[in-house]
Amino acid sequence: MRAALLKLSDKHAYLLIIGFTVAGGAAAVGWTFLVVRAVRRRRERSATKEDDRALSSIGH
Repeated sequence: MRAALLKLSDKHAYLLIIGFTVAGGAAAVGWTFLVVRAVRRRRERSATKEDDRALSSIGH
């Protein structure tokens, strides 16, 4: 593997580095999106549970 990487031309090496950088950035954005969505859903669920408790304590 290392010998194959050493045989790459400069152009191909740069393209490989750029490709991994872009892929890593895309993965980071994807994970961030998933985490934010999960946190929002959890907050919405806990908010509706609190609303239900408040309404039931009032007697509705």
